[in-house]
Amino acid sequence: MAANQENGNHEDQPTTAPDLPRSSGGTIHVRRTKPAATVPAEETPEKRASLEKPLSDTFDNPETDQAVDDIMARESDMVLAVDDAIANRQSAVKPTSSGWRNKLKRIMRSKWTWVFVLIVLIALFATPFTRYKILGLVVKEKLNISVIDEQTKTPVSDATITLAGETVKTNGNGRVTMQVGVGKHKLVVAKHYYRTVTENRFVGFSGSHELTVPMQATGRLIGVTITNRISGQPLAGAEVHVLNTTAKTNSQGHATIAMPTTHANDPASISLNGYNTAQVTIVVTTAKLVTNSFQLTPAGSIYYLLNQGGMLNVMKSNLDGSNRTVFIAGTGQEALATTRLIASTDWHYLLLEANRSGGHQALYLINTANKQMTGFDSTNASFNLIGWYGHYFIYSLTNNSLNPWQQGYEAVKEYRADQGELYQLDQNQAVGTSGSYATQNLANFFITSDGLSYNTQWITQGGYSLTTQNDALRVILLSGQTPKDYQSFIANNTGQISANRFAPNSVYFSIPNTSTGQITYYQYTNGGVAPASINQATFNQTNPMYVPSPSGNAVAWSEQQNGQDIIFTGNANGGSPKQVAALSGYHVYGWYTDKYLLLDRGGRLYIIPASGLSGGRQPLFISSYSEPASSSNYEYGGF
Repeated sequence: MAANQENGNHEDQPTTAPDLPRSSGGTIHVRRTKPAATVPAEETPEKRASLEKPLSDTFDNPETDQAVDDIMARESDMVLAVDDAIANRQSAVKPTSSGWRNKLKRIMRSKWTWVFVLIVLIALFATPFTRYKILGLVVKEKLNISVIDEQTKTPVSDATITLAGETVKTNGNGRVTMQVGVGKHKLVVAKHYYRTVTENRFVGFSGSHELTVPMQATGRLIGVTITNRISGQPLAGAEVHVLNTTAKTNSQGHATIAMPTTHANDPASISLNGYNTAQVTIVVTTAKLVTNSFQLTPAGSIYYLLNQGGMLNVMKSNLDGSNRTVFIAGTGQEALATTRLIASTDWHYLLLEANRSGGHQALYLINTANKQMTGFDSTNASFNLIGWYGHYFIYSLTNNSLNPWQQGYEAVKEYRADQGELYQLDQNQAVGTSGSYATQNLANFFITSDGLSYNTQWITQGGYSLTTQNDALRVILLSGQTPKDYQSFIANNTGQISANRFAPNSVYFSIPNTSTGQITYYQYTNGGVAPASINQATFNQTNPMYVPSPSGNAVAWSEQQNGQDIIFTGNANGGSPKQVAALSGYHVYGWYTDKYLLLDRGGRLYIIPASGLSGGRQPLFISSYSEPASSSNYEYGGF
């Protein structure tokens, strides 16, 4: 009441709320009406009394309570109705993420869309500029570009070509092949001491895709020819670097390079993958074309023993003998007669037998890749170096710390270089005592492509009987490393067994019978032993020492014919022989890769191409080296 008085106006408030009509649909309709103007009424005592009644008297009226309940029920119905309406609307319209896809499908299904696209394409392809711009993005043509000197018509190698956003360089023949989009492109060809060529070129669907670009030299043209120092053959792709320009040789080993005439000569370097880089001097003259000839040596090193001032060192040098250095220095204790160096066929490992400590002989492995030397057998023994089988080194020994009547007096061993592991493959058997005994002798070792062949033979001392012992032809297949006797003989009736290699992978064995006086011959080939129909003359023939190539696909050997040493190569079994050289006093020492042969001539090492000498060329001298006084013919390789 006080609030109404403060406002200066008031209305009589009804004690009950009016009924709100419902529509048949359940929706609440509320009519808004403009309130009537308030007319002040005279306040009477009765009216004042009714207004001043306690609130509790007003709201405790049953009619008022019923009106409030009706209002709350209706308002709850209204809220529920609104919620139901919202839920129905949401369930009726479900937005999905694929709405844009549906629109796109409708657009793509419309024929007017494709009519519009066709009109645009026709407009674009009607103009050559836009037509090739578009097609150039997807249609590529192979373009062969040749760059030549304008004056001499010789190829310009190592020229930089920029076309269609790609930059390449010409090869030794001045050529390059590019994949270029059809259309017009800017072509730029540049090289030091030549005028840069800049022009527009069109690449179409038809017509020639061969492009020749002449360049005008601003310097003097100099010819350069590069050959292999060992074979004399031309080298293609060799890069000649001089001042700030480069040229590459073609298939004939020739390159033409433009140089300024400010100097009579200029230092240059020549490089080619697989060859040692050479530092040379190129001569520049006023002549029209001067040819400078140079040689490159194949990359690689060989190793050999050399006595220098009483010191027996392991040496290293390039294949032409240059850059010779001490690889493993001797200690001064080594004796030439008992020091041996044997390289694996790929020159990755060296086997050194030497007395380096002043005590007794020992075996060492040298890794040529890292210069690491490892001693792996220091037994007090006499070593027989058999050779390499891949990266396995095989040898036999006689143990000086044991007696002949003791087992293990002789042994066959294998050192696995890659793993750094030593294995014993076989050892002798023995029976009896020092006064009367029988012991096995292991002899006649030959490495072939599949294994190690040798023989065992009993030897008696002090009258010890051999009636219960057998001699044998024995083979160790190195893939399995288990000795196997392929043929046995009663030791009491067997004379001295001997052997002779007659082919790279084949060995004859001669077995005398002391009771009958007859000799039986056997042949070992490819892991098998069988009788051989030969006579003593055939067995006694002198056969060459076969040296296997690193791949094992070829062998090399030398034979004496008409006073000359003929150098041959053949397949792994010595078949299809090919003469590669006819020389005097040379024999095969080894290989360097499958491309080159190493030759020895009286303690001097040489190298020739395995394909043969041509054009009157002679072997290329490498270095002198120190041979053991009693060579076992196993300076290199496994055979």
